[in-house]
Amino acid sequence: MRKWLLGLVFLLVVIVDQSSKLWFLKNKGIVFNQGGVFGLFPGLPWTLVLVGVLGWMVKMLFQARRDLERLGLVLIVSGGLSNVIDRVLIGAVRDFIYYRSVNVWGNVADIVLTVGVGVLVIESIINNHEAT
Repeated sequence: MRKWLLGLVFLLVVIVDQSSKLWFLKNKGIVFNQGGVFGLFPGLPWTLVLVGVLGWMVKMLFQARRDLERLGLVLIVSGGLSNVIDRVLIGAVRDFIYYRSVNVWGNVADIVLTVGVGVLVIESIINNHEAT
């Protein structure tokens, strides 16, 4: 996969996530999440944790050899970075999607991050299957 395409995916995720948060803040209402992903584990120093994890993920991204692996990592890093932007600028992540079945709030970045993890799991299964 071309690097410019991965860069474009990265930028689009951050732009769409930040824009959707602004739109919901102005038009519908929003929840300010001071916990982790989907509001879990409130009270932990998430900005430091996330910056450390994102740094590690960026290192992995530059070492990745396969396209699905790169795509999964770009989705995780872009979603994570967009939430870190919220934490740095306003001290909390802006959530506006409510998952009633599990009673948690989320946003576009959380969805993208979760999809990225799924892509890495699929890539790992495919890669493991090809290696046997």
